[in-house]
Amino acid sequence: SGNNCSTDANWDNDTKPVTGDDIVLDATSTKAMTWDSGCPSMVNSFSMNTGYTGTVTIATTYSGGFQTFTVTNNVTINAGTMNHSDNSATETYKLKLNVGGNLTVGASGSINVTGLGYDPGNGPGAGGSYDGGSHGGVGADSNGDSVVGVTYGSVVSPTTLGSGSNAFKGGEGGGVVEIAVSGLTTLNGTIIASGRPSPTYNRAAGAGGSVFITTGSISGSGYARAAGGATGGGYGCGGGGRISITLTSQDANFAGFSGSFTA
Repeated sequence: SGNNCSTDANWDNDTKPVTGDDIVLDATSTKAMTWDSGCPSMVNSFSMNTGYTGTVTIATTYSGGFQTFTVTNNVTINAGTMNHSDNSATETYKLKLNVGGNLTVGASGSINVTGLGYDPGNGPGAGGSYDGGSHGGVGADSNGDSVVGVTYGSVVSPTTLGSGSNAFKGGEGGGVVEIAVSGLTTLNGTIIASGRPSPTYNRAAGAGGSVFITTGSISGSGYARAAGGATGGGYGCGGGGRISITLTSQDANFAGFSGSFTA
């Protein structure tokens, strides 16, 4: 019956979740899932456990009724991938998640919004005919015409999509991961909001998107990345995106984190 969370028949008890439920995806969960606006915007916990191989799309929006998905306690992503819905010419979707407890992204888990930003030819940083898209950094000017896209977005609290590259067979920009965690973020897996290379012809690539995480403290050995898409054939690479990690607990520091952040 499709992949929507709001379809009763997609759940083992033939009843869609309600506010306060604990959501568990594991080896018995055989489908990808879209957490759409027909499901509650607040649950108690959310777990993607070992054995789950699907993708969970959280359809939170920039405006409208479903702007934030709130989990009162812990979010655990030990397997599978979480992302948001795809954008095209306007800022419509981003992953906005509020976590009242701890966030864990295990070594086999991923939050990945690569290529879910602006389509080719769209966005404030869309470049010229053969140029990569811009965002936090400038896309490559591959033909020397100096018609490159502008940079944009906040350094401190980035929530803007990455721009696409040139309109002809180019790559899409990266999406947005915006997560607020009250407790500890343990990142041993990956959080990726990179631009996408051209799917054909080695044309120019899209710019990286945004990763904005506010958390009490952080540990782990994984990485967050919002890089511009790579390319070949002499066409322009995408500009980098933006990453901001803010620690809110008293005396918190990055000493327990051995991974990397790359935009």
